[in-house]
Order: sequence, then structure tokens, then C-alpha cells
Amino acid sequence: MNELHNFADIVSANKIVIPKIQRDYVQGSDTQQEKRNEFLAVLLEHLATGTEYHLDFIYGTGGSDQGEFLPLDGQQRLTTLFLVYWVLSQRAGKSYIDSKDFFSYQTRRSSELFCQKLITEQIDLDSLKDNMSISGYIKKESAWYLKQWETDPTIQAMLDMIDAVDTAINVLEYNSLWDSMCKNTITLLKFDCLNMKDYHLSDSLYVKMNERGKQLTTFENWKARFIKFLADQFNGDKYQYAEDDRKNYSDIKEYFVQSIEHQWSDIFWSYALDSWQKMDEKQREEKPYPVIDEYFERYIEYIHELHFYLKNPKINGSDVKTSDFTNKFSQQTATYSDISYLSLLFRSLDVFDNIRKANGSIESFFNNVFYYGDTYEKDKVRLFTDKVPSDLLAYCISNKREDRLVTIQILLYSIILYCQENNCYEPTKKLIRYVRVIRNQIDGVRQFLTKDLSYRSNIRLNSISAYLKTILHLCSSDDVDMLFDNCPTEIGSKESLKHEVCKNLMRNKYGKEQIDELEDKDLFHGNLSVLDSVLNSACSFEDTLSAINAFENASDIDKVKVLIAEGFNGLRIGWSSYQQRSYFGCKKNGWNLLFMYESGNAISDAFTRYVMDYKKYGTFEEIYKIHKTECKHSANPVLQMSRSIL
Repeated sequence: MNELHNFADIVSANKIVIPKIQRDYVQGSDTQQEKRNEFLAVLLEHLATGTEYHLDFIYGTGGSDQGEFLPLDGQQRLTTLFLVYWVLSQRAGKSYIDSKDFFSYQTRRSSELFCQKLITEQIDLDSLKDNMSISGYIKKESAWYLKQWETDPTIQAMLDMIDAVDTAINVLEYNSLWDSMCKNTITLLKFDCLNMKDYHLSDSLYVKMNERGKQLTTFENWKARFIKFLADQFNGDKYQYAEDDRKNYSDIKEYFVQSIEHQWSDIFWSYALDSWQKMDEKQREEKPYPVIDEYFERYIEYIHELHFYLKNPKINGSDVKTSDFTNKFSQQTATYSDISYLSLLFRSLDVFDNIRKANGSIESFFNNVFYYGDTYEKDKVRLFTDKVPSDLLAYCISNKREDRLVTIQILLYSIILYCQENNCYEPTKKLIRYVRVIRNQIDGVRQFLTKDLSYRSNIRLNSISAYLKTILHLCSSDDVDMLFDNCPTEIGSKESLKHEVCKNLMRNKYGKEQIDELEDKDLFHGNLSVLDSVLNSACSFEDTLSAINAFENASDIDKVKVLIAEGFNGLRIGWSSYQQRSYFGCKKNGWNLLFMYESGNAISDAFTRYVMDYKKYGTFEEIYKIHKTECKHSANPVLQMSRSIL
């Protein structure tokens, strides 16, 4: 990211001139009172405590060779800083800017003259009468104030802000700090200041945006409100999980402020930059620079929803529902007023900061954990949906809540907890093994839908409080294979965990990579129960894999024919008007149903015989020939019916 600048850096070499293309100043207006006061409270808190605060990007043109800096984006914030500094300098009786002409407006001649008078004329605050505001004094007692300025919205919004600042600083905790706060205004409130001339950009790109003006974003308002909440709720409380690079920020509020302006913002910066670089010119007119706001907001929404369900497994005696989650600020503060959940929020963000530092990027970390597609990749775990990128964080912060797969959200949270509990921030073999086990357990929670004959995920986000028992047990040590005994079975079942133990025996027999490759096949989705008999037979892994690959590559009709030849009677799926209905498989979801429903019990024997026969005969056609005679003489009605098929 770019070097941070402060107000003093700019005015030391330039006069700030708000250009004609800008709209009126509105940030200080009483019509924006709630947002203004929240933002102002945060600024003053930083000024009083002497801590830095980051105010996002400011774009402009000009430079020291011209003696002027014309902000094309940042007008509102720079004007607010000017007014905060002006009020504090009046109250402190000192000025830390030598120039008498460092800030001006070109939008109207009246606005320009007003700024000039503010800088050059001294206000006698001692002569303020009881309950008289500074704006009231300027309007009634200052000879330079003109009556026609009452119709200038910029001047009126400036006067509103002046009164708001003066009211806010005239409290006991700030009275003795006016001098230091005045100096801090121009040194500690920082921003990324980009001169478009240095980037060979034209101001035409920004005209449309600045016709609207830039007010505080929802994210900036959220930060301001959350900082105030932390100050009120945890006044002076220490944060016990501070990272080494932030040990000096042990206060909970200070830790949040430092982290959200630096380490945590850096987590989302690469995603914002990558998205922005892919935009065309028209899109960049609407969004002229990378902004992390939506990514950070979506992460807060994602992690808060999980924490909300964890904190409130029941509401009014009933199980919590997804409709109970609103993510309103009041709900956030209710969740995070509990220090344990606030710590989980902070620690989750620090996990990604540590991952970013350890791997160069978060994307690199996830690319070394996951892959997708039919081609097996050694020492990685397959994601069974091609719609999800390997980078699960990118997926969750790039999609709206209603568009995110619940399985992926639970899987990501499982990884966060493992990294957090084991201080593991690189894709080690033990972490990847844990991820594989968790993926298998999550993928095994399914429901059979007779309407469309599918076997779909039944993982529910609002059941996270139950799932957490399994997840925390499996990440309580860095070696998941040592933790299957006495593991709660809130995800999956006792049988699925026993199956993990059985697969470990198969890993010893055939090799880890071989079993992992079978798990990652579309037919099995991590559950190899249907292959138990085959894997415990004398059949070699190569022969088993060859038979499975041939089955996968065969047409649907050939799959059905060979299974019927091997005695498959179909999966019973209910009754018709005349008799019981049976399903024999079709398309991808249909085969998942047969091989995964009840661990493939219905198809297991037939598939085992198929693997053995394929090893013996080598082709589907030869298997048909052998079994055609059996069909002819069999009393089995299914086989009698299938004689014509074979």
C-alpha cells in the first residue's frame, strides 16, 4: 500500500484548494448529525489519546511545483480536518500552521471568502455570551460575516461542524488537552494521498463521482460506532491474545483500532486491488480506486452469524433459526459484549493476518490446501464444487450471505479454529489431513430428497453450536488421527468416524496417496464404505482403481447394465400405485445417491462383484456375456427383466 500522509504534510508544501467540480460540503451539516457525531467522537478520541487514525484514500492533482493540491476525492474529510483544527486552535490559542492561506474553496466565491476569513480573523471566544455558539457569535458579532452567506450550503454546513466540534471538546476530559489535540489533528489523522499526476491519470475519470460527493461510507460509520462501543463496554480492559507486533496495544479498544487500520486492512487489500484491476474504464468511473469496505463488511457478517448462533443456540426456548440473524449493529454489540466472542472475532482476523505473512498471500495458502476438478492432486484436498475457488476466504467475502454455500462456511470456520488452536499458519501435512477429515464429515451430512432423487447437504449454519463440539475435539491437537476415540459425533455419525479409522488401516496397506485419491472421486465424496470388501480383499489397488475409472467413464446405461448384471436390485425409493419403486442410477447426482446414501449399502455387494469381475474379464462386454446366461436361468424378476438389456 502507499505511504501514509497527514494534513501537515500537504499544507507544508501546498495550499489545499477545493476545485469547482466539487459539490458542497455536507459532512458537517446538522442533516447528517448522527453520522457526523459518531465520526467526530472517534476522531476526538484519537486526538486526545495521541493515537493514529487512518482516513482512507484521498485523490487529487497538482503539486508543490504549482503550490496547490486540488482534491478530487477527499473533499469532505479534508474540510472536516480543517474545521476540527480551526476550532481547537481557537480554543488553545495556538496555531501549528504558519501559512495564512492554506485552505480554500473554489465552488463559490462566498465559500472561498468564508474560509479566508476563518483563517485570518481571530475569534474572541472569551466574549461569548452564555449559551452562545461560535456560529452564533460569527453571525451576530463578526463584521466580516455577510448576510447573503446564509444561502451558501457549504458555509452553513461548516458552521454546523464548528459548533459540533466545540460542543464535543468542551467537556472535562478534553478541556486540558486542546493544545495537544490541535497539534495531533494535523499529524496523527492519516490517509493515503495519491497525486493523479504521478499516475498519469486525468481528472475526467473522477468528475462523475465528485458530482455526488463522497460522504462517510457505511463501513467508516461502522468502525466509528464499534470503536465507541468498545470504549464504553471494555473501558481500559486488556486484550489477552495480542499478537507480538501489537503487544504495545494491550487495551481492547486500542488493539482493535491499530489492527483494523493496519494488519486487518492488509488482509482484504489484495482482494480489493485484484477486483479493481479487473474492472473496465466505465466501472472505474464508478469506483475510481480499490476499497476494502465491502470485503471487510462481508467478513464481519460471515463470522458474526456463526458467533451469533454459538452465543444463542436457543431463543425464547426454541432452537435458533437463520431468520433470527439480522446483523444489525445492536445485534453485533449484543454478541460482542461477551469478551469470549469478541476475542474469537479478533483472533479469526489475526489468523488470516498470520497466514498472509507466512505464505506471501492468503490465496497461496488455500491453493496449497485445496484443488477442484477430476484430476487428483497429491497432498491436497478436493473441493467437490467447481463454483468455489480454492481460496475459501475470497469466496466468503466476495459473495452475499444468501449466495454462500453453508458447507464452505463451516469448512472455513473449521480451518480458522485449527490454525488458531495449533498456531499453524502454513499448509502442513497435518493441517491438510485435518481438513480432509473435516471435509469428509461435513460432506456426509446429507438428506435424501425423493422429489428429484437427490442426496443433498443437510448442513445448517444455525446448528454450528452442535458441530463445534466435533470441530473443537478434532482440532484440539495438531494430529487429527489421534483424536477419533471419544470424539463427539455432532457432524457425521459414529459410523463415519469409525470409517476414518478403517481408512487409516487401508492407508497403511495401500498408501496414503492411494486412499486419498479414491476419497476424492465423484462417486465417493470421502466415504469409501462401499469399497470395504474390495479393499480388504486380495485385489490390488491398481486393479481396483482401474475398475472404478472404467465405471466412472462409462455411459449411464452401461453403468446400470453392469450393476444389474452383478445382481443390483435397485435402491428402494417408495411405492407406486402397483408396487415398490426402485432406482438404478442416472447422471451425477443420481450416482452420488446410490454410492453415498446409507454408505452405499444398497449397491455395495453388486459393486464389489463388478470390481472383481472387471479384474478378471477386463471389459463391460465380457461381464455382460458371463451374466447373460445367469439372467436367463434366474428366478430373480429384476434379472429376468434385464435379460433383454444385457
